[in-house]
Amino acid sequence: MVNLERVDLVYSLIVLQHNPPPVIRLIVRAFLKALNPGGVAYFQVPTYRVGYRSSPGEYLENEAKKHVMMEMHVLPQRVSFQTAREEGCELVEVLEDGSTGLRFGEVSNTFLIRKTA
Repeated sequence: MVNLERVDLVYSLIVLQHNPPPVIRLIVRAFLKALNPGGVAYFQVPTYRVGYRSSPGEYLENEAKKHVMMEMHVLPQRVSFQTAREEGCELVEVLEDGSTGLRFGEVSNTFLIRKTA
């Protein structure tokens, strides 16, 4: 795990989805861990896509070898909620957003999370 400098604010829009779900979770965990008590994280990530599934083994075998212009991944809402709890944070608000273009069968959320511990 990377140890980041302590901060009062984290802001991330239309960035995280370009990483596989385990990497997204590690990034979210790292920036929540870096928050000072009372600090907030404001970030967006797609949370649902019809037919999407993640398999690290398949990703390493197939997707990572392809030369694609842009990867688009999903991190389920419950994973962000759980990670926030584990890092001593409280959920302030979750909003659906159009950050990924409001494609059919896809949901993107913006999270506002505050460090309590």
